[in-house]
Amino acid sequence: MQKWSLLQREVSLALCGIMLCSCVIFAGCGKDETPAAADPYAQLDARFPEGYPGAASTQERAQDKEYLAKIDAAAQEMNALQREAAAAKQACESFRAQVVKAMTEKLGKAPSEAMIADQLSKKAYYQELLAAQQSAAEAVEAKRQANQAMIRQRMLANIEAYKAMKAEADAAAQAAGLPVRGAIQPTAPAQRPAASAAVEPPVKPLEVPTVEVLSKTTGVPVLPSKSQE
Repeated sequence: MQKWSLLQREVSLALCGIMLCSCVIFAGCGKDETPAAADPYAQLDARFPEGYPGAASTQERAQDKEYLAKIDAAAQEMNALQREAAAAKQACESFRAQVVKAMTEKLGKAPSEAMIADQLSKKAYYQELLAAQQSAAEAVEAKRQANQAMIRQRMLANIEAYKAMKAEADAAAQAAGLPVRGAIQPTAPAQRPAASAAVEPPVKPLEVPTVEVLSKTTGVPVLPSKSQE
């Protein structure tokens, strides 16, 4: 009888141990199966591990083959436009010199600038040459501004990409009820909110290099601009 009681007690203890182990195992499995909340800033941090980027340096842009090809094409186009502008200016100056020479021979002395201007205003051909020169100069200036815009866009490409990705991450964080990175949390009136390390620093004004400067790097010569003549 005593042996039977001891056997029952051992069986009961064994069953209790098995039940406890089962509870622990199932509790652990349930915890592992609960998915962790996704980090909306994971992709942003993967692409920009150092945080808010700066403008692309000359060395960084020099590694961009596509960008260098665009710079080379821009320098070639600028060369062509500057040649056209120089030819148009030379044509105007040559015709003006002929008119001045003819007036000098007729008057026996050098004509005044007012007389020259009046005479040239009556020459339709000179007015056509003058219009062509102005049009060529405007084309050079427009191309110069377009080239500078292209350079600036490449310099700020990483910054614009960071801003776009962060805006998407902020929206995802708000939708998930998570704190938005860089936002200042409300504090008590007596406390001063600390500056967040994730707040984006202001972008300093960029000194955009001209195509003339970049041509020294690419080896493509650029004719001197009108202002340099």
